[in-house]
This record gives sequence, structure tokens and C-alpha cells, in this order.
Amino acid sequence: MVASFIKHPCLCIALTLYFLPSISPAQKTDESSKTEETREAGEAGEAGEAGEAGEAGEAGEAGEAGASQTEELSKEAQAALVRLRQYDGDASGFQEAAKTAVKAGVPQPVVDFLRLQFAIFHGDPELLKMAIDRASATDSELDELLGGHHHSQPFIFLAKARLAETENDHEAVKQAYMEAFWANPQEASLAANFAAQYQRKELLSNVTIPLDKPLRTTDGGTVTLKELLNGKKAVLIDFWASWCAPCLQLMPQLKMLGEQLPPQGVEVVAINVGETIEKAKPVQEKFGMTIPWLLDTPDQFYNNLIQNNAFPHQLLVSSEGDILFDGHPADGQLLAELRKLGVELER
Repeated sequence: MVASFIKHPCLCIALTLYFLPSISPAQKTDESSKTEETREAGEAGEAGEAGEAGEAGEAGEAGEAGASQTEELSKEAQAALVRLRQYDGDASGFQEAAKTAVKAGVPQPVVDFLRLQFAIFHGDPELLKMAIDRASATDSELDELLGGHHHSQPFIFLAKARLAETENDHEAVKQAYMEAFWANPQEASLAANFAAQYQRKELLSNVTIPLDKPLRTTDGGTVTLKELLNGKKAVLIDFWASWCAPCLQLMPQLKMLGEQLPPQGVEVVAINVGETIEKAKPVQEKFGMTIPWLLDTPDQFYNNLIQNNAFPHQLLVSSEGDILFDGHPADGQLLAELRKLGVELER
């Protein structure tokens, strides 16, 4: 499941992450955490010079030994950091990965910052609360590590906005998004993206998806969503087009969902928008798709109903026609909504 925040199409918070691989745990410790060899070298001269330059003689040998251990620890920390950044599971799994990263030597403020970003994109209320508290507490330490001021501040406000969304506090949502923009206008596009998603969610809150609208199939027949549901709890609709490269890239993921979700009570269908059978069927055959392969009506009824203008796009609809999820397939909220329906995905 491509739910990782680093793969989100609107992710623009790399301002700090690209500096992280250069952070060595040894660089962030005080004199007491240096190796015995380096401290012994410091007795013969300045410990900093011996440790960094590795001067000739006894002091130099000690400095080289210390540098070797530092390099080994740094590689371990960097590997743990990469795993944490690329984690695409649930909140509990991220917490375990975060603990592992800290043990490997990744600085705590950096882990707190990554937790904050993960929580923003996944929208888990409890993780958001924890992430806000931890990132607020270590914001100044992060500044010391990376230079600059208040790296976490705009994202703390974003997290507060996301938390307010889960609590249906409209005024708090607006206030937090405005504060996120003010904290760092350079990250305005990220705040704007989430604010637009929230406005869209409100817009669609009163929309019910008709399930009895006939849709064309690639074999020339017609079928309705109600018929496809056939007693299931919900249907996941993937809106796509053959000209959409990201749509095609996500076809293997859609195929996986089509294999795992129906046995758990969620139907999966693909709806091509604005194209003909001649355009849709080759894609179905290329990827070996067995899920219902449909075409929207000539007037693009379903796509227009949800006012969609971006692809790929997925819609999770209950058996009563209520919208449970509306957004990009990589949005972690989709996984959260599927879990509410009792769905667990194998990786």
C-alpha cells in the first residue's frame, strides 16, 4: 500500500529531510560520549583536533580509531533514518520504527519531526496529539541540529489543523491553517493543499452517491454499483484515465486491492473517465485486471458529482451511498477508513 507520507504527491516538506543523512550521532554528543581512545588522545593535546584530524603519532591513532567507530554508528543511524522516512504502515508500526531509530542513534528531535510529518499525512488523532507535544518540546533542539529557527512550527500548526478536523472544530481548523501559513509562507502550498482537502470534504459531506446508475463495461454490457456491491459493506472506486501516468503507475496497487478487499466485504471497481472502450480495455488487459472495469457515463456523471479534477482519485462509498473517503490513493486516511470497516491489508 503506497500510503507513506514521503510518497504523497503534494509533499513539499523536504526542506529539512535532505539535511538529515549528514547528521552523525557523534556530531551531536558531548565530550563524555566520545570513545576512550579519543579522550586519551585529548590528554596529549586537544581532543577535538585529535578526534577530527587524526594527527600523526599516538594521538593520531586514537583519533582514527574514534573516527572509525563514529562512521560505523553514523551508517547505522542513517539506515534507520531511511527506514523511518520510508515507513508506510500504521501509527503503531511507525512508533516501533521510531524507537528503533532512536536506539540506532538518530537524534530524538529528528525522530519527533518525522513523527509530526507522518501524523499530518495519516491523520490519526492520538498520534497527532503525541506528535504535537513531542515536536513542540524538541523544536529548539532541532534548530540547534540543523541551524535556522523553528523548523517544526509550521508543521505543528498543520498538525493542529488536522487534529481539529478529526474533532469537527471548524473555527480551530481555519485558525491553525492561517497560523501555519504565517509561520512559514514558503510552505504555503502544503497548508493550502490540506485546507483545500478539508473544504472539499465539507462540500461533499451532504452528497450521496447514487448506486443505481448504469455504467458501461469493457465487454459492452452495463452494470450498476448496487449490483456490484451485492451485500458488501462498501465499494472503493478508482477514477482513472489512460493519459494519466500516475494512474498507470498505481495499477499494480489497485490490482492488489482488488484481490484483498472483496473477501473482506469491500468491492473494488475502476471507472475510466472521458474515454472509450478502445482506450480503457488495453490497460485492463496489460495489467491483468479482474476487477469490474467500467466507464463513466458520457456526461461523466460520477466524476462531476464529486467535482473531481485530479487523477488518480479514489472514492470509498458505503452501501448506503455515503462517502467514507475522497482523495488520492496514497492518502493514509484511506487506510484508516478501510480499517474502520474491518479491512486489513497484507504487504
